[in-house]
Parts: sequence; C-alpha cells; structure tokens
Amino acid sequence: MDTQLIKLYDEEELIRLKAKKRAWIAVLMIVALAALALCALFMARAVRLRSPAQLLRSIASAVAGGWICLTIRIFAADELAAEVKHAQAMLSGMGSAEVFEGAFTLAEKPLRIKRGAALRRVSCTGGNTPLSIWEKNVKRFPAERVVRVHAVNGLIAAYEVEDENN
Repeated sequence: MDTQLIKLYDEEELIRLKAKKRAWIAVLMIVALAALALCALFMARAVRLRSPAQLLRSIASAVAGGWICLTIRIFAADELAAEVKHAQAMLSGMGSAEVFEGAFTLAEKPLRIKRGAALRRVSCTGGNTPLSIWEKNVKRFPAERVVRVHAVNGLIAAYEVEDENN
C-alpha cells in the first residue's frame, strides 16, 4: 500500500516565524523608546517645576517600560528565536533524516527545554530511540495513523500515513 509523506517544516513557515520575530522586536523597540521619551519628558518638567511628583512619574515610567520590554523579550522575542533555530535545524537536516517504523504514541505532557522549543515525547514500538515532536506540530501529527516517521537528531521532521486514495 502506498504512503503519503507529510512534512512538518517548510520554508514558508520559517519565513513567517522570522517576520513574526522581527515584528515583536520592533514592538519592543517602540515600547523602549516610548518609555525613554516619557521618562525624559517627566524629568524635564521636574527640573523646571522642581516637583517631586514629576520625579516619581519619571521613575514609574522607566520601571514600567523596562518591565514591559523584558516581558516582550522573554515571552515573545526569545521564544520566537528558539522556534526559528529549531525550524532551521529541521530544514537543514532533512537530507540525513532517520526513518522509524512502528506504532507511535504521544506523551501527555510537553517537555520544556530551556532556551529551546517545547517538545512532546513520542514512543515507537519499532525501536529504542527516543523521539520527540515540536509541541506546535502535535495537532498535525495523527499518531494512530502514522506508519513511518523521518527524524532529524531524534526530532520528528516528517511522517508518512497510508494513502487514503488507494
């Protein structure tokens, strides 16, 4: 019976991830510049008016802007940078992918790698090698229908299902 190869990574997705990363970095820069401008405005008014309230507003705007920038960097820009690296590694290693056959089952909870992508473990009845799949691709991976996977360094980059047209 024929099988259909389904790739989990493609160049369009990599381009989309890079654009999303650039957009978040632009938002981060805008927030940083806005916080800096607001801080400078309050400080200019504090010197002119000799107002402790203006000084307090300046400090509050600098602290709030800093926290917002850190939050955007940690939860958006760094996450997307890890996703871009992951997708690039998968695309560059597709030529040397290992093939595994058997029945596949997904772990229930994801595994979070520090400064990396969130992964979900996949067990295969046909081998001892531990396999993983990117958490964002779990919905696209029908484990009960998969007959063969192509893995790059233990990470699933493509899979094969039986062709329903035959």
